[in-house]
Amino acid sequence: MSDSIFPPGAIDLHPVCLLPSPDRPAAIWLAVWPSAVDGFTDPRDAGLAIAEAARLLARDTSVAVVARPGDLADASMRCGAGVRVSSWGGSLRCFADRLPMMGHGPDGRPLALDWAPPSDAAGGAAIDHDPDCDITARLLGLGGHGEAAAAMRALAPVAGRAQMIAGDGHGMVVASEALLATADPDARSAVADLLCRSLDAERVIWVPGGFSEDDWPGSLDGVVRFLAPGVVAVATAIDGDPDQPALHETRLRLEVTTQPDGRLLTVVPVPLPRKRPRSEDGRLLPASYLSLLRDGRRLVVPAFDDGNDDVALRLLSRALPAAAIEQVSCRALAGYGGLARLAVALPQAPAPNAATIAAAMTASGGPVPQPGA
Repeated sequence: MSDSIFPPGAIDLHPVCLLPSPDRPAAIWLAVWPSAVDGFTDPRDAGLAIAEAARLLARDTSVAVVARPGDLADASMRCGAGVRVSSWGGSLRCFADRLPMMGHGPDGRPLALDWAPPSDAAGGAAIDHDPDCDITARLLGLGGHGEAAAAMRALAPVAGRAQMIAGDGHGMVVASEALLATADPDARSAVADLLCRSLDAERVIWVPGGFSEDDWPGSLDGVVRFLAPGVVAVATAIDGDPDQPALHETRLRLEVTTQPDGRLLTVVPVPLPRKRPRSEDGRLLPASYLSLLRDGRRLVVPAFDDGNDDVALRLLSRALPAAAIEQVSCRALAGYGGLARLAVALPQAPAPNAATIAAAMTASGGPVPQPGA
């Protein structure tokens, strides 16, 4: 399916996606039920993990779970009366490619951020996406002429770009170098400028990327996670782990980063499981305690039946002393990292931001509707 959010003659439009603060409650959570059809080798235990996480989130927020028709009865029974369950035949990859980057536009409508590579030499952006994505949010496409077109050409043609960015909702963005199609510093600068303008951000920190054997190379899910504005957790690994050098470099870059107000970021190192799970063919799986779900003061953190489960819980509790933190056994979800690729938070509408709305009106040449309008 191809679609465009650009009105005729308005290809210079750069819509703004406002990233919610990590401690902001969601309007609703949407989770997908793991199925054997989608390649889960242990769908029963994977489903139990999703059901428990859904029940925990449902204590504070509306939760909906979508399941394949053949799994509908089992999902309904295990999730319980407090969770809405409905039938859906879509692809899990729709979720995994676009999380945890849910934001909202200046008008308050939820948006899932994605980029499409240029459709032609002139740099015009084509939007081509799976129609399954429309159940979570409208896609935000970025394109146009001049600097924007140059930035689009500098983006690597890879899937799951939304996972390659993490933001604190207050001007700070961490981006994976896997986003870049070239090492040219001018290209890096062009993409950073595009990110700042498109995400209403002030600073971009480039980091090496994600886990080396992940199905979504370059994904920051499980690698970097903002816990609060100015507070970021980063995964760490022991010497000899193939991901240790990149994770160490990521930590070093974050520790020397200053926020727009001049203060250093607060960095919380959180170790990976001591014995990292492997697939049947021996590939290291991206299991991480940072592939967690956050809703207001509630955190749902993966556990992997590992010696570092308690260590991770203790470190996150120390970083967020007022949070209600609970762990869910997610060993059956290790191939998806934990929980964050199988659930998405649709954000609450933001309070109107006069400057952002005015900028969007100028870019579009017309009025931008207000939240609730």
